[in-house]
Order: sequence, then structure tokens, then C-alpha cells
Amino acid sequence: MTGEGLLQIANTAPQAAVLLDEAYYEFCGQTLLPSIRGHGNIFVARTFSKAYGMAGLRVGVLAGTRDQMRMVRRVASPYNVNVAALIALPEALQDKEYVCQYVGQVQRGRNLLQQEFQSRGISYCPSQANFVLAQIGAAHAAFVAAMKQRGILVRDRSSDPGCDGWVRITLGSEAHTEQLLTALRQVLAELKIAPEVVA
Repeated sequence: MTGEGLLQIANTAPQAAVLLDEAYYEFCGQTLLPSIRGHGNIFVARTFSKAYGMAGLRVGVLAGTRDQMRMVRRVASPYNVNVAALIALPEALQDKEYVCQYVGQVQRGRNLLQQEFQSRGISYCPSQANFVLAQIGAAHAAFVAAMKQRGILVRDRSSDPGCDGWVRITLGSEAHTEQLLTALRQVLAELKIAPEVVA
């Protein structure tokens, strides 16, 4: 959905809280954060789990208008961020060079992975995040197992509604992407996964 579409929802339902999850903001560069000032019902949530690599620390940020955030603080736990996260977060925020470098590597890897699927005629969902969803079809479980044997963990999304045969592949550094693509080509050849069996 476009930003305009999300703003239309917020405008149509001014009494409803509209929460925008921008967990992958760094990878796509699109945000509605500036729109908060004109929309008292919009909240924007971001996490430091993805681009900043702080998933284990469970830290993020919630932004809204001053009045709305006052109300949120009334019901929020005063201990909602752990000490380790509070110590690590300022250091992570200062290291902008690392984050930019890492995000660039992920974006390039994402493009390479999507090109690989496209060249093989394997369906995938164009991504603006740090992962790509691809339709492997009936061989999805064997695919996940074969990738794991090669040191690549792939998430089988087949149990999700409408995702039968789909897998989620997360991107990382350039070195990880090279390892991923090598394993992917081997496994696709080994399992003889082709468009006609994927569709």
C-alpha cells in the first residue's frame, strides 16, 4: 500500500489509532514519520532489530503526537527497555557508517537474489526489506533442509495462510550473499526445481 493510501485510512477513521510498522525503513527509505504532525491518530513504530542487528536486545521506538504519547506513557511499563539495550543503543546510533554500509550490502544482495530467481523463472515477491519471499512449491521442505545442510537457514512460510510452498530468505553481508547464492544454485539443481514445478 502507498503512503497516500495509509494517510487516507488515517483520515477516514480519525478516532482509530493507525500503527505503521516501519521495521524495514532503512532498507526501503520510505516513511510517514513527517505525517504525524498533521494526523493525531498515526503512530510510527521502528525497531533496532534489523539494520542495527540488535534483535536480542528487544529495543525499538514508537513515535506519535505529543498528546498521544502522553497517553501511551500512562499505560506503558516504566521498565519496558532493559539495561543492556540502554547501554548499547547510543553506541549503535552513533555508528552510522556501519549501518549505511550494511544496508547497502543487503540491498545489493537482495537485488542479486531477485535477479537469480527471475532468471530461473521462479516466482518471488519484490522486496523492500532485508528478505525475499520465493515460491519453491512442493519441494519447499526439502529445499529448506538442503539449504540448512549448507549452512543457510531458510524460513518455511508454507503454514502461513496463502503461502503454501513459499520460503523466506534473509540477506546479510556480501560474504553471506555469496555463500547463499552458491548454496541456492546447488540446491535448485539438486532438487530439479524449475518454473513448471513451482507454479
